[in-house]
Amino acid sequence: MYSRGTEFNRHERKNSNRKIKPLMQNYPSATEELLPATHEELNLAILEKMEAVALENLKNFNFVAALQTYQRCLDHYFESVDRNPDHPDFAEYFTKILKILNDHALKLLKEERVEIAKLILEKCEEFTNGERYGLFPVPRNITLNHLACCYRRMGMLDVAMEFLQMALEFVSANERTETAGITHINISAVLSQMNK
Repeated sequence: MYSRGTEFNRHERKNSNRKIKPLMQNYPSATEELLPATHEELNLAILEKMEAVALENLKNFNFVAALQTYQRCLDHYFESVDRNPDHPDFAEYFTKILKILNDHALKLLKEERVEIAKLILEKCEEFTNGERYGLFPVPRNITLNHLACCYRRMGMLDVAMEFLQMALEFVSANERTETAGITHINISAVLSQMNK
């Protein structure tokens, strides 16, 4: 291939006595046994991949696919903790996913993309209604408040007030006050808009 005396051949001859290092020094040798990943590590890898796909779909405005994939993420994690909504890792993960979705819906709402924001928030409402994953009061109340904001933007003030009343009742029933202030502020805004 190379003619005699080329730079490549001179370099090759000059270094021909050097010991060659294996390219994959950090990998086990053929005689070492490979240990399989634990079930938990495999679950985490699957979850991370699905979550990356969901986030990419969300960023690319493929909202239906994003919501379906986020639901698969929640289902996968929920199954991995034996469907225990009180598991602290699941509670943290669930809250994180709902925050991502609610934040994205608010961003869309600010951009006047109300219908898409409503689509995302309706899915969040489904996630937080307690039927599938258990009750998570803070994400539930925030979602209900954000849905009320959507309906307020659409001029559907009665529907907005219904969501705010549900949020207020939910906060009272679950003795959760950390999001009650937001609900009261939103009720005042809707009442003001209704001229009441």
